[in-house]
Amino acid sequence: MNVLPSIKAEWRRFRRGLSRELSRLPFLRRKRYITLPLRPRGHGRSGGRDVLGSLASVAVEAWRFRKAFDRVLTKLSEADGKRCANQLRRFGEKIDEALNCAGLRLVDLEGQPFEPGMAATPLNLEDFAREDEPSLVVEQMLEPVIMGENGLFRMGTVTLRRASSR
Repeated sequence: MNVLPSIKAEWRRFRRGLSRELSRLPFLRRKRYITLPLRPRGHGRSGGRDVLGSLASVAVEAWRFRKAFDRVLTKLSEADGKRCANQLRRFGEKIDEALNCAGLRLVDLEGQPFEPGMAATPLNLEDFAREDEPSLVVEQMLEPVIMGENGLFRMGTVTLRRASSR
């Protein structure tokens, strides 16, 4: 079974959707490089939060896409897998570059010990007893933490497991 045509179609669909979302942002129209002003003209006192929020949403979706595409790469032939991996790496670099221009960065907490003050919302915390909390580890990131220049920009979402299991 050749999965490459369906992957290519999904990739094209994702890129069209991403282009459509980015074209809605007024400061990205007709520019080769992404620059993110913190206070775009005409946005009043919002301080660019709407623009940065849109960029953060696109970055989260791109992060999800990269994780899903990494799993698909294992099913491809070596030549196709290498080419697609390079395209995915380049895509990730462009997203990271746009985030860096805006003063944002994605933080992945998978495998880290869980602490109650962590900048991520655990979905399955109620599955564990209170005395288990010191031995909990982030099993999976469902949404990454987004940090800004001044601290936390958007909280992430995680699932937890006991440190000894797996």
